[in-house]
Amino acid sequence: MGTAFAAANLGVLIGPPLSGLLDQHAGPAAPFVFGTVLVALDAAGRAFLLPEVEAERGPRLPFRQLMANPVIRLFAGAMALGSGLWALLESTLPLDMDQRLGLSASKIGLCFAASALAHTFTSPLMGRLSDRIGRVKVLRMGLLLAVILLPLPVLLPRPWMVVLAMMGLGSTASFIMSPCSPAVADQVERQGSSSFASAFSILNLAYSVGLMVGPLVGGVLVQGLGLPVALSLCGLTFGGYLLATRRFTV
Repeated sequence: MGTAFAAANLGVLIGPPLSGLLDQHAGPAAPFVFGTVLVALDAAGRAFLLPEVEAERGPRLPFRQLMANPVIRLFAGAMALGSGLWALLESTLPLDMDQRLGLSASKIGLCFAASALAHTFTSPLMGRLSDRIGRVKVLRMGLLLAVILLPLPVLLPRPWMVVLAMMGLGSTASFIMSPCSPAVADQVERQGSSSFASAFSILNLAYSVGLMVGPLVGGVLVQGLGLPVALSLCGLTFGGYLLATRRFTV
């Protein structure tokens, strides 16, 4: 599951660097045209290349019962925080990198590419680590790292330092999101069900909520308090969630 989410999140993380390159070398419309082509290819692949999938076997758990599980809620919230983290950074950091560090669109994109690379390599590792030491322990490590690392990209004075901080945040996303799907699957199995698709839809919903809410909250905080303070406050949000995991041992 860690490997699968590494591929899924790679698309989200690699979008900014690719868009920066396309914008700089082919114009501002190029990222949108390229995205349209990708959507068309994806639709064609889903229509003609995917095999038929057998229906779920075993008792099916209603959505309400899945949402009543505290562990599923915990990791759904973690998934929303993880996706919101990147949505926040993508909507606020490029302007700071341009104005404060004088980076071009392509160089800003490369900073995000570094974080995407770090996330891609560490996500499967964090999935395996959660198999060995427990899902919540790995999640806690990620939440603590987010508190420490989130403000750094706007505080460090050199571009190479910012790149290192972005790579750290890419790894942090692996700590937070990689244990989520296995943890939810564990809960479905413990209830003697095979309603994995229904359970994973909760994670997909949480992921989408994070992508939607992250830029909105970040924009309001940045406009009112400035970027360093806004990111610091968002880091404290991860700290608060860390405290909420104290009663969980899975």
